[in-house]
Amino acid sequence: MSQGAEQSSGADSGDVDPQLLALLRCPCQQHQPLQQRPEGLACSGCERVFPVVDGIPVILPEPEDKSAE
Repeated sequence: MSQGAEQSSGADSGDVDPQLLALLRCPCQQHQPLQQRPEGLACSGCERVFPVVDGIPVILPEPEDKSAE
């Protein structure tokens, strides 16, 4: 059990697993890939930055996006 804890310790620092990062996209209209940055995950299209809390990306659309639907 301690081996698994050692392997997942990077997620506690705010890093996102590379396999998950490859799947994530920004909720903006371009749906661009996200890039890991020290301040969080950044959209390569709109440059919006999403926080990572305890290794979990918090990717939510902006409130005004709801009116576009």
